Amino acid sequence: MTSVRVDEQKCVRCRTCVDCCFICAMVWDGQLQRPYLKYGDDCQICGVCETLCPTGALYIQPDWQAKHQPRLLVQGREKL
Repeated sequence: MTSVRVDEQKCVRCRTCVDCCFICAMVWDGQLQRPYLKYGDDCQICGVCETLCPTGALYIQPDWQAKHQPRLLVQGREKL
């Protein structure tokens, strides 16, 4: 499963990563006051959150060893 590392030192808690995630895989943890990848199976590995982060606090770690394919892509193939 894909994961996202958040560098606590760099994160300014702007929530840009949560707002730009069109799959809503990134969510805001109100208790810890930080973003996290709640739905790793749905992550499309598009890199938008990592790219738009103003401080470079995010790093996407795809699970290439597991040959993971995002759930939406797999569901799309089943219809073919």
